[in-house]
Amino acid sequence: MSERIRWIDTAKGLAICFIVFSHAHGWLMFTYVNSRWIKFVEPILYSVQVPLFFFMSGILADSWIKEKNWKELFTEKLSPFIWCFLLWQPVMFLYKYMAALILPNQQDSSLLNHLLRMFISPVRPNAELWFLWVLIIFFIAAKLTRKIPKHTQIVIAVLMSCLMLFLRESILSEKIVRILGNGFNGVFIHYIFFLTAYLYKDYFIKCINKLSVRNALLFILLWLLSIYGITYCNISFFGTEFFIYYSFGVIGGIALAKLFKNIQVLSSIGKQTLQIYLAHTFFIVVISCILYLLSIDINNDIVAFILPFVLSIVVIFISIKMYNWIKTKEKLRYMYAPPNSFKTLFDGK
Repeated sequence: MSERIRWIDTAKGLAICFIVFSHAHGWLMFTYVNSRWIKFVEPILYSVQVPLFFFMSGILADSWIKEKNWKELFTEKLSPFIWCFLLWQPVMFLYKYMAALILPNQQDSSLLNHLLRMFISPVRPNAELWFLWVLIIFFIAAKLTRKIPKHTQIVIAVLMSCLMLFLRESILSEKIVRILGNGFNGVFIHYIFFLTAYLYKDYFIKCINKLSVRNALLFILLWLLSIYGITYCNISFFGTEFFIYYSFGVIGGIALAKLFKNIQVLSSIGKQTLQIYLAHTFFIVVISCILYLLSIDINNDIVAFILPFVLSIVVIFISIKMYNWIKTKEKLRYMYAPPNSFKTLFDGK
């Protein structure tokens, strides 16, 4: 395996691990498992997990956008995303409604509202599946605009990101942001990371392949100082500081991936991000509900700090094992891959 592939897979592995941890901690908080120490970890994870994922997706999107025609793009690349996005909606509905009935402090326990969110998901993605929805839009947008000068695309994407951050943090109420959903926010905020990686793929690969251990450590230090500076010094530019925040997160995440490129488990996880992403929250919610129903009271701060890490490892392992089992079953394997009949929907003009 080439070095290029190693650090890309490692970066994807780190991103999905950070996402799983954030979701594990978030859901465990509803069971009153919360450590004061995690607040020092959260800013770092939040800065890197989603933008790094989209950046890596942009790196890998180059040939699909530049070399494939529209039919090939939809049939071979986007149809699995569309299929999984639609097929997993009932699973997302199931765990969201289960949490609403069992866990405390849920914002909405109405069956009708949860059903409505599931059925309108193609225009307002539900739960964690917003990532697939946004990724589909990114591929289409990048291919549609591929003939526009690079610098023009970058400027527009930066302005879109900063404007959405400004609106989200300074003008729009929390209720409106929630109604719009993560998908709408994600399209405008994170497109710049996908686009930059896709447009300047060769330049980034060349630079990162040459990145020394010393410089990687310096980038990581710069990342940590920047994130904690923005977070704890309360630096604010009406929300647009998050653009810098996410940018440093991508830099730090790539530097980490370069350092850890030889850790096989991260590389292996990075090759199975879709399978983990689709299933992990369901298992997190089920385990959280069980802990709450059992009335397990965790008062020890160290145990409460360690538990989200343990839960993350467990659900990643379960998600991978479930995929490996399902893909051997003729009828169940379509949970992760569309049948040919679905792909042929995109065979027309």
